[in-house]
Amino acid sequence: MSPCLHRRAGTGTPASRLRRWAGPVVFGVWFAATSLFGAWTVAQHLIPLPVGRPDDTTAGDRPRAWHVLGSDCGCSASVADELARRGPQRGWREEVWLVGDEPAIAAQLQQAGFAVERIAAEKLAADHQIQGAPWLVLFHADGRTAYSGGYSRQRPGVAGTRSELPGLMAAVAAGRSAEALPAYGCATSESLRRQLDPLNLRFSNPP
Repeated sequence: MSPCLHRRAGTGTPASRLRRWAGPVVFGVWFAATSLFGAWTVAQHLIPLPVGRPDDTTAGDRPRAWHVLGSDCGCSASVADELARRGPQRGWREEVWLVGDEPAIAAQLQQAGFAVERIAAEKLAADHQIQGAPWLVLFHADGRTAYSGGYSRQRPGVAGTRSELPGLMAAVAAGRSAEALPAYGCATSESLRRQLDPLNLRFSNPP
């Protein structure tokens, strides 16, 4: 009698059973890995960036603003959109410092009337202790630092997040300093990128 007659219906050979289960198992592993990676990426943006201490005492006839934006950074792109919509403010000297290669953002802001300069991530960290973006620095006209921190109380780009930029600039224009807000965004310096991504999963290329 053929041994096939003794096989229970639907059981199949070991190879067929393996093929039947391989797809769901592979999908489950992929789904778990991508979910963990996504959650880890979001969690990075919930941790405030280290405090920056910009060093610049250049005096002028009006207050100045540095808008530090990073490449491949959704938070920076949201700030760039806000700046492009309103344009440079009268009575201010506003500069955009772009870390990394982001020609679309550079063109968008230049078209809106901003001066855009590229700066190396390590120079930004060494000279001004700024290790991430987006980062806002406001100076009084005499060169004193009036503000160094974030643009909002939550992560830029998240629904419902309100930009504090207008109020911060108004305070400095009136001669006051403003309390620093935590900055949420993307690491730009090599040291901070290593801390946040020791396995080099996300930050594979330097800005």
